[in-house]
Amino acid sequence: MSLTPEMPELTGQIRVLVIEDDFAVAHPILARCTDAGMDARYAPMGRAGLEAVRDTHPHVILLSDTEPEELALKMGLYSRKLSAAPILILTHAHSNPALWRAVTSDESSFLPKSSSAQIVLERTAALVKTAYHAKQLMISETPADGVQNVPHGWGKCQICGYIGPRAKFEVSNPLARHRYCCPVCKRSDDVVFSV
Repeated sequence: MSLTPEMPELTGQIRVLVIEDDFAVAHPILARCTDAGMDARYAPMGRAGLEAVRDTHPHVILLSDTEPEELALKMGLYSRKLSAAPILILTHAHSNPALWRAVTSDESSFLPKSSSAQIVLERTAALVKTAYHAKQLMISETPADGVQNVPHGWGKCQICGYIGPRAKFEVSNPLARHRYCCPVCKRSDDVVFSV
């Protein structure tokens, strides 16, 4: 057994682990990562979070700097002992980034906790690209048709914001007026697809 952890091999789906005590904060991030085709998992701080790092072998760890900040710092240090995966630290406005230098020295590894789930997703994708030298992720850049941040071949409901694979939008009823419908809000006239 190696004393220094190795980064998990990047094959198949990207595994993201969100370690955060408040599920309401983690949920939008988990949903956005899942919609982008990532395997997103949640764990609270403490022992459960460390067990999740060990058991899931994540490609990226999103770690919240919950109060007290020392607990979050310990989580980061222990996670670093278990995994060499990049850690994105979701910070409060009053956080002291100098405390986190033992966990990560990269300035791009810090993001305000108030950031939108989409920004967290984009930073996560950037960390994976940088850390794993990935040639291509399942997350598309901005396509020409104006459907932003939607994976190739996926659809987005302009009403509720749901993003998913084309099959989720297909209507199975042959008598239906429209061929596609949002599975969440059931609207059919505001569904767009990335091509």
